[in-house]
Amino acid sequence: MILALGMGTSYVLRIREEDLPSALSAGCTQVHEWGRGSRNVTLLVDLYGADWVFGAWEHREAEWLAASYARWLGP
Repeated sequence: MILALGMGTSYVLRIREEDLPSALSAGCTQVHEWGRGSRNVTLLVDLYGADWVFGAWEHREAEWLAASYARWLGP
């Protein structure tokens, strides 16, 4: 299972959907516009699903990834 990817000069994370509100309020996004005034936009929901966000160098990202990994690992 993939939990993180480098994408251009950004990175994306796969987190649990219940962590999504916290991630979005911390500055993570699911949409990225490449270049100032660009029409080249990446929508992560369309590419990978609702559990992916662009990272924001938020200190809780490691916790979100660990929780996502634990869920996929199972009991």
